[in-house]
Amino acid sequence: MELLAPAGSWDALVAAARCHADAVYFGGQAFNARCNAANFDRDTLLRAVSYLKQRGKKAYLTLNTLVFDVEMDQAMNLVKLACAAGFDGVIVQDLGLAARIRAAAPGLCLHASTQLSVCSPAAARLLEGFGFSRVVLARELCLDEIAEIRAVTNMELEVFVHGALCMSVSGKCYASAMLGGRSGNRGLCAQPCRLPFRTPVRDYALSLKDLSLAQYIDALKNVGVDCLKIEGRMKRPEYVAAAVRAVRGAMDGQLDDSQLSQLQSVFSRQGFTDGYLTGRRGQDMFGFRTRKDVVAARDVLGELAALYQKEPPVVPVSARLVIRAESPMYLSVSDGVHTAMVTGAVPVEAARSAVDAERCVLQLCKTGGTPFFMDDVQCELDEGLAVSVAAVNQLRRDAFAQLIDLRGRAKEIAFADVYQTPAKKAHTRAEVWGVFHRPEGLPDQSSGLDMVFIPLFSDEKVLSAWAGQAGVIIPSGLFGREQAVLRQLERVKALGYTRALTGNPGGILPAMSLGFDVYGDFSLNHTNSLAFEQLGLQGAVVSAELKLTQIAGLRTGLKLGLYAYGHLPLMQMRNCPLSCESCSGHGQILDRRGEAFDVLCDQNCAYLLNPRPIWMADRLNEIKNVDFITLNFTVEDKNECEAVISAYAKGEKCAGLFTRGAYYEGVL
Repeated sequence: MELLAPAGSWDALVAAARCHADAVYFGGQAFNARCNAANFDRDTLLRAVSYLKQRGKKAYLTLNTLVFDVEMDQAMNLVKLACAAGFDGVIVQDLGLAARIRAAAPGLCLHASTQLSVCSPAAARLLEGFGFSRVVLARELCLDEIAEIRAVTNMELEVFVHGALCMSVSGKCYASAMLGGRSGNRGLCAQPCRLPFRTPVRDYALSLKDLSLAQYIDALKNVGVDCLKIEGRMKRPEYVAAAVRAVRGAMDGQLDDSQLSQLQSVFSRQGFTDGYLTGRRGQDMFGFRTRKDVVAARDVLGELAALYQKEPPVVPVSARLVIRAESPMYLSVSDGVHTAMVTGAVPVEAARSAVDAERCVLQLCKTGGTPFFMDDVQCELDEGLAVSVAAVNQLRRDAFAQLIDLRGRAKEIAFADVYQTPAKKAHTRAEVWGVFHRPEGLPDQSSGLDMVFIPLFSDEKVLSAWAGQAGVIIPSGLFGREQAVLRQLERVKALGYTRALTGNPGGILPAMSLGFDVYGDFSLNHTNSLAFEQLGLQGAVVSAELKLTQIAGLRTGLKLGLYAYGHLPLMQMRNCPLSCESCSGHGQILDRRGEAFDVLCDQNCAYLLNPRPIWMADRLNEIKNVDFITLNFTVEDKNECEAVISAYAKGEKCAGLFTRGAYYEGVL
């Protein structure tokens, strides 16, 4: 298995390499999910890749944010740089960007970011067919669910084993974007979840302890995980050193309590959790950063910094030294792939003591300050020659310098951008679709709606009543539910259902395999024209993080939809913040100002809803380039749903509190 470490700065990269990570991931100045880290400019990116290659490490570039149309060329310039630098792969969230990379640089490995929310076998199969060679799985999976994915794909599986846990499934969080205009999907999350959100039993109801799975390395290996990933590009190098040392120790069977203690001291939120991997979800997973945690970190920083102050010898080399009369001294050093060859002065006859092989070997094995250690040394010496220790040392230094240079030279990947702008279809009157996430809100009939979608797992009475009139909503939280979803799709197809709406890539293949017309919901996060063309959908709701002006400029042949009404789900959570013992599936949490946020839970995932619904009824004439709008109903009862439908038919203003979402101000 590969041990993959984070680097948000040069010092963190050095710490990762010197503490024996196999690979390091880091980002440029844009298009990475940790834009607030120091990150790397163009020259430092090139230097970083060279540094890692010299030490036998792999380098992965993070391009794991959503990209707007106007930014696509800029993003591809970074891809071109990655190809020139010889990165071993790029980590990508945006499927439009991934498609363009695949066309421009087929030799560059694509890794599917955890931001793609891969939590089911079907999602992995979809992305493998798309051209990804590795997938970073959702953090919320348990061991059995990882094993299910391993069974259906040849892609490498990458799993987070240490670091911060977001409350939301990655890629499904819009809290920072909608509450503060800073998009987590764009690398600028303001972490509102770490603020005090209250329930009757907890004051920090959206803040989880950090993940730590160092004690489960063998179990992950046994289910077929290929890469163990540490989170932490916003963390200091001492943290990186501690985490890499602990995971490496676990991989080598040498993890001890002191390493775990230091790891908890350098950064934790009231300790660690393994609740997702073990399936023991619940209130024990919650924690927040306390003063005690901060003080503990101060006590160990100096000791941890010492872990990466010296260059460890990690690359075995062989050497051949030739010292002949009347010929320049010659030294070759090889790592098995690259060979450095240097020459020195012509030796002279010895007046007293002649050079001997033992002394030469001793000097050549002094590799301190380099990543090399001598695995084999051969000396061919004529007798009676005088060679100084300084001369042998200089040969060694020159050879190592040359070998370092050879190892660090970029192996360029071919790049030829062949992007073509998709054709733009003509749009007619926008239909009005009602998306009912709870059957309780369904009206008696669909008057005022051109299409209705109801939950896939509605009861038989509801499914029978709406057969032939409605489509079905595939749950976005597909953890462990793929077979149940497939069986239910077969049942509703027999009833006459032909359309399906999904907000997770894992819902696409099961529905398509049964002949459904599949539409993508807003949480597929399509933010550029090329993204809409990739998944074979009939149509898709655009990302709720796009401005109306950006939506108007999209070019695609698909039907486009807009989330025009609803309490937008700010988070999809696998660990519900409510107490399940007394929960009816609907509860509330309060923010620090006392505002109530509804939480809906289906016993597999919970959804935190924006208190203020998006309202666009009085601005419908400003919505351009869409074929349908969706009215999304969650906490509303039947009368409230019917009132909203009527208001949109009449273009009325909202009578209560509301939001325009990001449609006018946009997000950073």
